[in-house]
Amino acid sequence: MQLIRYIGAVGFFITLFIMYGTKYGLPGIKQYDKKFKPVDMKFFYKKSLLYETFEKIGEDGRKVYFGYFIIDFFLASFTLIVMVIITDLLMHDPDIHYAVYLAAGLKALFDILENCICLYLLHIYPAKNNIAVFFASCSTMLKFIMFYLWLLAVVAALLYFYLAGLRY
Repeated sequence: MQLIRYIGAVGFFITLFIMYGTKYGLPGIKQYDKKFKPVDMKFFYKKSLLYETFEKIGEDGRKVYFGYFIIDFFLASFTLIVMVIITDLLMHDPDIHYAVYLAAGLKALFDILENCICLYLLHIYPAKNNIAVFFASCSTMLKFIMFYLWLLAVVAALLYFYLAGLRY
């Protein structure tokens, strides 16, 4: 179990670095559009924004964006491990513990679903599938809701420990 935690934590930082610091992530896509912002980091987006983003980055940028979503599969998995580690450290009530696990797991599930749909949309482009865009956007929204619920539980636990003068 310790090895999985170590791999998850190290993998989390490595994939973050790849996505935000190398040509295989955002810097690589920004070569094609200096103002590029990934749609998967918006709470909800419309089909026009997604297709406009695809158009602005061009064919070569879309290839890099495709790779970005592949890397994001790893980030989603490693993020889940980190969220479980933090949950284990802070949550001691079994009922709350499992609810917070559920939020972390659903966050990862919606992130992976979003990635799959975005990869599909990149693959078929310039053909369009507006229903798939809607589901990708909904997956992104649900991913953020689950993350914020998980984060709320973490902040509440830290606040409880602080106010109660306890150590976690």
